[in-house]
Amino acid sequence: MTNENKLPSIESLEVIELPVFDPTPFIGVKALVDHAELKQKLQTSGKIGYYVEFKALVDPTGFGGEPLYATRLVGVQVDQAGNMGWGSTTKMAEFLKYHKVDHPKDIVGKIVIIQTQKDSTYLTF
Repeated sequence: MTNENKLPSIESLEVIELPVFDPTPFIGVKALVDHAELKQKLQTSGKIGYYVEFKALVDPTGFGGEPLYATRLVGVQVDQAGNMGWGSTTKMAEFLKYHKVDHPKDIVGKIVIIQTQKDSTYLTF
């Protein structure tokens, strides 16, 4: 593509070789959680959903020269009064208990063990 403002014609599209990421060397590695951020997304129902995104730096030079992070997304809810948080039986409560902390912000600075979802290249913890 010579001109960044002009897309090529659809006829020029073709199968290209893309780099393949193998998560195997990173499974079981310990990493430091260095990021926790409250985010929102539009759900398929049309409502806004909220979650906390946790990130742990796995390899600073990573994949293709970019830092490689493992990510964990955990939902939070809004009650009828408009307060945002998590219930005592939610995935967030289980996640916090597993990591022996009381609040999502307290996971920053914790060491986690990197894993992946079955048949996936997505790194999580």
